[in-house]
Amino acid sequence: MQTVTEVNSLTSQIASVDQQISNLQSINQAPGALVDQQNNLIQQLSALVDVQVIPTGQGITVATANGTTLVSGSQSTALTTQVGSNGMHDIMAGAQDITSSLTGGSLAGLIQIRDQEISSIGQASISWLGLATALNTANAQGYDLNGNQGGNILRLRQRAAWARRRR
Repeated sequence: MQTVTEVNSLTSQIASVDQQISNLQSINQAPGALVDQQNNLIQQLSALVDVQVIPTGQGITVATANGTTLVSGSQSTALTTQVGSNGMHDIMAGAQDITSSLTGGSLAGLIQIRDQEISSIGQASISWLGLATALNTANAQGYDLNGNQGGNILRLRQRAAWARRRR
């Protein structure tokens, strides 16, 4: 997922800037511009993932709303994707699946669209396929005005292939 790559890029940059801020503070220099840069990066990250920022003695900790640490001082944790048993990509923080715990930002929105909206479209396709099958079955039991037995009204192969692609 491209969004996961963006999250990883931003968290890496935030950790790097945090290290630079720490270095400047250790020699009693003001890190004003770097703090602004870090705040800008955090703002960009918060558009992708709902985050909380916790100041610490060693810099900052940036975590998802559910508490999964993304940045701790100068260290960042890379998110990965992994295909789950349902065939969908899950978002992983180390060995922990955090997909269902993402609640804000565009990444959570994409997951919601994938799991709820697209899934319902697939269900609708299955319903239409069932209706088409029922219509064809009923029509095959009857006869037309010329005495010919009824056939398929709808082409199910095309519809079934379309439904499989939509799932």
